[in-house]
Amino acid sequence: LLEKYTWCIPFSETQPDISVFDHAMATAAIAQALFLYHDEKNTVPQWEDTEKKFILMAGDLSGIQNYIFGISKNSGRGVSKIFRARSFYIQVLVKSVLIEIQRKLGVLSVCRLVDSGGKFILLLPNTDSVRAYLDDLDKEVQDWFRKEFKGMLTLNLAWDTKLKQSD
Repeated sequence: LLEKYTWCIPFSETQPDISVFDHAMATAAIAQALFLYHDEKNTVPQWEDTEKKFILMAGDLSGIQNYIFGISKNSGRGVSKIFRARSFYIQVLVKSVLIEIQRKLGVLSVCRLVDSGGKFILLLPNTDSVRAYLDDLDKEVQDWFRKEFKGMLTLNLAWDTKLKQSD
């Protein structure tokens, strides 16, 4: 309902560049990441806090066009169905990775800041458990894509693991 009724309402009158819906979702993502960060560290936010509390994780599926359109033109009838099926498969493939990340980390879908066209950006808490999971996930995803698609499709994952920690 929030999206249905607030996607076209500007959040600010002076700078109407984001909708009320998008602002609410981004705020929820920040709140979720902050809560999980402080919950795991068993701390509370401080006024002059300088710790890096967030990880922006990006994913990009490469080789989409070659995969979708990489069928023989001599396939005869049903080529458009194959195109649609492969396009749907790409969407489900990326969505399944996102759902697995959410499930393993215990985060809600509001952590997805961007999710379209084979690309996504997630806002995650900068905790030891999240960083360890992301390292394992990257290896698992790369191995699976290599076995399954032999390099035709790859899912590139990136996040900042070199954040400066406060002393």
